Amino acid sequence: MVLVAGLSSDNSIWNSIIDVLAKSFRITVFDNRGAGRSSQSMGSYSIKQLAGDCIQLLEQLNITSAYFAGHSLGGQIVQEIAISYPQYVAKAVIITSTYHYPEFAKMHFQNVARLMEQGVNSELVFRTIFPWVFSSSFLRQTEMVDLSLQAFQATVYPQSYAGYCGQIAALREYNSFDELSMINAPVLLITGDDDLLIPTAHSEIMLEAIPNSYHARIADCGHIPQIEAPGRLANLIHQFLR
Repeated sequence: MVLVAGLSSDNSIWNSIIDVLAKSFRITVFDNRGAGRSSQSMGSYSIKQLAGDCIQLLEQLNITSAYFAGHSLGGQIVQEIAISYPQYVAKAVIITSTYHYPEFAKMHFQNVARLMEQGVNSELVFRTIFPWVFSSSFLRQTEMVDLSLQAFQATVYPQSYAGYCGQIAALREYNSFDELSMINAPVLLITGDDDLLIPTAHSEIMLEAIPNSYHARIADCGHIPQIEAPGRLANLIHQFLR
């Protein structure tokens, strides 16, 4: 099973569910171009490029077919793999992702880039991001917010400004809508009911467009179920893939 992280995240974003999934699947995790221990060079990336990176890794590991789960930006990478490299995809789980990011989300990403460019301290950057990615019920839990803030700030491999700009360039341009019908693998679309960044309606549109697709909603959850609802997320993945 290949786990593909979202914008800014390295593979540690899966830590909350990886042990549970590893009981049933052999897990492959990696860092996308622009994050973690992968190169974070300046320049515009593309989803096709990031999908190609993943396929090159699988070729090196002699993996010819796998289950995939992608979160947010990673969900777009998984879509592209299912479209351009269908032979690799046995089943796919697309988590709080979309065929094309809405304009308000792209504006938010650009605003974060400006904060990073100006050297604003990381705590303020994350506090700017949190209302977009966490549910109202989570944000009311001050202790959980503080713990999450500490965890994000303590990451061993922080994303650079160059890496962030490269990744948002990739998601800004991507639009898979006209190609969704080409996805033949079974697909589970998972959304958070309180996701401000990508409204549930996007998954409902994808549900209509992808022939063999299913939709699961996580109540009282925002954009990052790995943090807000790891148990429910792991159960949904396991039930779909078993």
